Amino acid sequence: MSAMNVSDLVLEERYAVYRDSIFRLLNLSSDYSIDVANMFVEVFSPVETTQHGPIFWSLMVKTQGIKTGVLGLHFKAYLQYYYSYLVSASQRTAANRTLDLTALAFLVCSAAFGYTRGVAEFDKAFFSEDAAAIDNTLIDRTSFLNFFDASDDQFSFMHMWRIVDRLWEAWDCTAPVLVHGFVTPTVSEKLLALRTLKPGSFLMRFSSKGGLAVDYLRNGKLEKAHWKFAILSDSNALRALIWDPIQWGPNLQFLVDTTLNYGFNANVVEKAVCFPSIQSYEDDSHMDSDVPTRSNYIMN
Repeated sequence: MSAMNVSDLVLEERYAVYRDSIFRLLNLSSDYSIDVANMFVEVFSPVETTQHGPIFWSLMVKTQGIKTGVLGLHFKAYLQYYYSYLVSASQRTAANRTLDLTALAFLVCSAAFGYTRGVAEFDKAFFSEDAAAIDNTLIDRTSFLNFFDASDDQFSFMHMWRIVDRLWEAWDCTAPVLVHGFVTPTVSEKLLALRTLKPGSFLMRFSSKGGLAVDYLRNGKLEKAHWKFAILSDSNALRALIWDPIQWGPNLQFLVDTTLNYGFNANVVEKAVCFPSIQSYEDDSHMDSDVPTRSNYIMN
């Protein structure tokens, strides 16, 4: 028996009580459970984030068969609670923006298949409105650990969180959605294709190379930019990129909102409304203060 297998068994045994209790509570109700949330805090708070991946795996109930893994249906619930734990651990009292069903479906596919194939599988399910394909996806241990954390030059769940944590003021908004994040290249292309009469329309999504991919319309054509994680130090740094007077600013004029139905029927919003310049932000100090809580559920 390899050292890895021994380690797996130790963790599976150590967290068996938590695993069984969490699964029982999740089966009892789909409503938010403070008991489950407290168990996530008990499990993860004493441990460094770098060690969370294997522990998270041991905390989830797996299916047994030809292949052992976690069902997408269950995985979505675990991820939502872990995200809530990360928010609370960052000393933020609450989040306006949860991981909605679209985001969770995106993450299931990325966890099961890796980013490249994952976005293709997501697109297939998204455009056919096949939620069952997501729910029945099986995620194995190796794929999960590859997905859970990685260096900041590629997409992973924890990389996504590091971006969210840095850009919290811009992330934690739902009307409009400012940092779209969980949008595939195909969906982004279709969203922007509907807005050819609004040059300068843009959106931001998590990139396979880490950081944010920025898709925008220029002279009737789709253009792409990539903002690396290192330059996204905080929300002011993001705002500076959006208002850059030479390279980006002239090409980024109208944010495509994905608040409703992924934005296919939504309007574009002038960037000055949703991303005030740094000067006006410092003068007003009210960005996001009156943003209402609203969920963006699709594929339900």
